[in-house]
Amino acid sequence: MSSMIAVCVKNRPYSYETADVSNINVMLNNNDVSDYLKISPTGLEARCDASSFESVRCTYCVSSGVWYYEVTLLTAGVMQIGLATKDSKFLNHEGYGIGDDEFFVCL
Repeated sequence: MSSMIAVCVKNRPYSYETADVSNINVMLNNNDVSDYLKISPTGLEARCDASSFESVRCTYCVSSGVWYYEVTLLTAGVMQIGLATKDSKFLNHEGYGIGDDEFFVCL
């Protein structure tokens, strides 16, 4: 299992402020999301005001090659970020979300 290290660069602009996202065709999937997670109209931001672990998949399936994504955390709190297969269980009321079953890839 690998670990993820957060790197903060002082005064670095956020990618969403500087990148042209007009041609992005991969986003958070509003049709494959757990109960209390709110997805922005652009599909690039998620917010949860509940105390449960909510989950969402994106609109693109990765099956080979090398891929990466960026995440900007705007609030504090306990979060699990990683890659989930289509078989991952999003059962937030039962305590299952990203990272809680055998179908998760830890980053």
